[in-house]
Amino acid sequence: MKTAIFGAASALLAAAAVARTQPAQPLVHFHHVHVNSQYPELAIQWYTRHFECERAKFGGEDALWVGKSWILFNKVDRPAPWKITTALYHIGWGATDPQADYQKFVIAGARIQSPLMDLGEGLPLPLGQRFFMYLWGPDNVMIEDITAANNQYNHVHLLSEDPVAAGEWYAREFGFPQRATPSSKAPRYFNGNQIGPTSGFNIDNVNVPIFPIELARDLFPEDWKGREHPDSPRGHALDHFAFSCDNLDAMLARLRKDGVKIVEEPQIRSNGAMRSAFIEAPDRVIIELVEGQAKK
Repeated sequence: MKTAIFGAASALLAAAAVARTQPAQPLVHFHHVHVNSQYPELAIQWYTRHFECERAKFGGEDALWVGKSWILFNKVDRPAPWKITTALYHIGWGATDPQADYQKFVIAGARIQSPLMDLGEGLPLPLGQRFFMYLWGPDNVMIEDITAANNQYNHVHLLSEDPVAAGEWYAREFGFPQRATPSSKAPRYFNGNQIGPTSGFNIDNVNVPIFPIELARDLFPEDWKGREHPDSPRGHALDHFAFSCDNLDAMLARLRKDGVKIVEEPQIRSNGAMRSAFIEAPDRVIIELVEGQAKK
């Protein structure tokens, strides 16, 4: 139940947290999320059955097109680590009828992390208007289903040891608009769980809220025993996300000048479908930079 209240309000708390000045043009677009999957075909069948997305080919391989970007699958021989010990927390879809979604998942026997809850029970909102739930999808990827104006894929939720500094980093390196007022770094608590400071940004149709890593420590204490910092997500079920840019070499030169760590130099990947490189963002988050905007 705690997971639901504090992790799940992504679309709401993050929206409040990312009040901004007049938007500038970001230097990147959202390209994909990459999942390590033991059974990609079954995963694709599951996602297309339960969420608004469609099967499509990327580099000759089956993938998911989610409106303006991709979910790509890397087949692995054994289950990938999935505990919430990295800063790449979960992905989420909007829901015009979350009550119906919840009943559908219960009847289907889905593994529910947090049952359907009214956001008004934990946040200063009218009751009966905003609902959310968490469930575990294929490969133990955590997914949020939350009231929205449509049923589209709509967010990737991050955690950070310093959410304000992380938000500033993304704004500085990729041109996301800054907030109208500076973010407070003072911690904020709700029922004993740390939910602030917060930060975040929007990129195309994807919202990226950034909450404090302490939230994961509070919600999953057993998994965080002995851990001082978040693990790298590489090799985990949720492996990384990707931005696209017009000129990869120019983008990498710009990032190098700022001291950003280049994890992998540019290569042709996915059977020739993309040229990309990998960088390290705050909190050991890995971002793939792809040359050319996502298209189906």
